[in-house]
Formats: sequence, C-alpha cells, structure tokens
Amino acid sequence: MLLVFVCTANIARSPYAERRFAQLLGPGADVRLASAGIPGFEGRAMDDEMAAVLAQRGSSGVGHVSHALTGDVMAAADLVLSMEFAQHMRIFDFWPQYQAKTRGLAPFALGASNLVQLRAEARRMAWPDTVAGLVEAAAALAPPDSESFDIDDPHRRGPAAAASCAAVIDGHLQQILPLFTASG
Repeated sequence: MLLVFVCTANIARSPYAERRFAQLLGPGADVRLASAGIPGFEGRAMDDEMAAVLAQRGSSGVGHVSHALTGDVMAAADLVLSMEFAQHMRIFDFWPQYQAKTRGLAPFALGASNLVQLRAEARRMAWPDTVAGLVEAAAALAPPDSESFDIDDPHRRGPAAAASCAAVIDGHLQQILPLFTASG
C-alpha cells in the first residue's frame, strides 16, 4: 500500500506526517509512504521549525526534498491524505478519477477512530483483515471533508505554531495507526 500525505508546498505538514508516521509504524511495516505538495514546489528542504519538532520526537527531516503532486503519484497511490480542504478540492479538480482514494487527514482519522471503537464494541462481527479493507471501512465511517478539518500551516509562524501543528498531526496519525499495524 502506498500512502501519500499532501499539503501546499510539501515542506512542512506533509513531510512531517510522512516522516513521523514512518517512525510510528516502525521497521518492517508493509506500507510505503510519500508526501507531495499541491501546487508544490520542487527541490526545497523541510521547514526548519517542523524539522526541529520532528527531531524532538526522535525522527529527522534531513534529506527531505519537496515534490509537486503529479498524476503519476496519484495513479500509484492507494490512499491520499490532504491537510486542508482546499488541497483536497484541487486534487479533485486535477484528477477527478481518484476521488475515492483521496481524503482529508482529519476526517479520515475520525473514521479510523470510529472503526476502532466499533470493532472493540462488536467483536463477534466479521471485520476486514487487510490494510486495504480497513482503510475502506474507515473511509466509509469518516465524515465529509470540509474547511472545519483544516490543519493550520505553520510555515514561517514560529516554533509555537510548528509544535501545535505537529501535535494535531500526531493525534491524527495515532488514530490511523491501528489500520496499518499487524493488530489492526
């Protein structure tokens, strides 16, 4: 499975989510991760403040090079998670054929949380036993994306904004993590 995180420039939120989720998944996870920006800017390093927060959490932004989201990336992706509703809508404008695999990170995380809760409450029911099946079930339980779910862009807003943004993203990553781990 290829999971792609998307933000505006691919220098703050999406690379943070990509690197942080890789750290949370740990070695040996059967999930490939990537990030991109829409519209994106090619060749830029990770935002210094977000990289510092990532380092504080035990990971690293070293070596990140920003990329613009492309049709090839969209075609290869199994799940695309955007940080803002406007990004979500731009993806639909450019690639309407990939609507089913594009979600906002925050509403998708809520759907994942709902799925985990339902599974805990209804253990006797049959549940998907693959990552793809769990992702599909979580997407079905997610509310529609909207601006109310936007994750604020911390770029050039200082360390407090970066820390706040990272905390929000971390919370969402923790919600989706059970979909991608062996315990499901």
